[in-house]
Amino acid sequence: MAEKKQQTKPLTANELDDTLSKIYYVPGGGGFQGITALHSRPPKAQPQKRGSGGGYLVRKSEDTCRLSPLKEVFAHFTEDRPNAIHQADLLFLSHDRVGRKTYKYALTLVDAASRYKAAVPLTSKLATEVAAAFTAIYKDGPLTWPKTLMVDDGHEFKGAVSTLMTKHRVTVRRAQPGHHRSQAFVELAERLFRNQAQQELDTGRDSREWVVVLPVVVADMNDTVTRMTGLPSVEAVGVARVPLVAKKTPLPETLLPIGTLVYIATNEEDPKDVGRRRATDPWWTHKPYPILRRVSEPGQPVLYYTAFSKHGFTRSQLRTV
Repeated sequence: MAEKKQQTKPLTANELDDTLSKIYYVPGGGGFQGITALHSRPPKAQPQKRGSGGGYLVRKSEDTCRLSPLKEVFAHFTEDRPNAIHQADLLFLSHDRVGRKTYKYALTLVDAASRYKAAVPLTSKLATEVAAAFTAIYKDGPLTWPKTLMVDDGHEFKGAVSTLMTKHRVTVRRAQPGHHRSQAFVELAERLFRNQAQQELDTGRDSREWVVVLPVVVADMNDTVTRMTGLPSVEAVGVARVPLVAKKTPLPETLLPIGTLVYIATNEEDPKDVGRRRATDPWWTHKPYPILRRVSEPGQPVLYYTAFSKHGFTRSQLRTV
């Protein structure tokens, strides 16, 4: 009995891109070498697809070489009252032994309106120790218990921390993994602290001794004039309403129609690429998404929503096909 030959259904352009993307991101190999090897040995059932592997590399190279999107300069928050919204995060640092304690982390806190910063060294990521650090920060002032606390979804901000915030009637907003825009202020503060602490330690002292310079660096950061307010954070935190130098209303923009195909500039991972993203990967998504809806509010930039994420994106974060 003659054996039937299996019929292979040709892949669509999107299906082929998804398949090549999986080969590109395969753990322990892949990359440009994997796609090149596939390109040199195309399947016999699909001879018409021979040039597709090379085409994927061309598109990948073009996307990687594109510059990051233009930065919009306008107020990220309409809240101008100090101690209304705080952002908090845990910064991992080198082990610094002080007495009998070894400090490994620092709880960093930033007020969204005034950009006032506070930091407390920690020996562990236990929620009980983090809760005690919050209490110490708000006890010393000038920061007080806020209305809203923005943190990530880590276990260090649950348990005892959740109980403490509930006691003081603080609403906790937890960011999704990979959504760095929700923690932009505190992550910037952490990066600045790392840089300034390293400069201080370059004087010849042990590079692990960051606990002793922590108060000095934080005080220096609070004495620096911020671009959004035009005031040092230590002064802005003491006023009832923080003045905003940058305009709350963004520049006029041309609206994109619903259904427009756009590439999205994002630091979030595509669900297909979770855990496989590389530092050199492009800012833009590897395939376009249609605009599903848009939201416009007075004094705020227009937000466009796609199937890529439930979060909205501004016009500068989109590139039309």
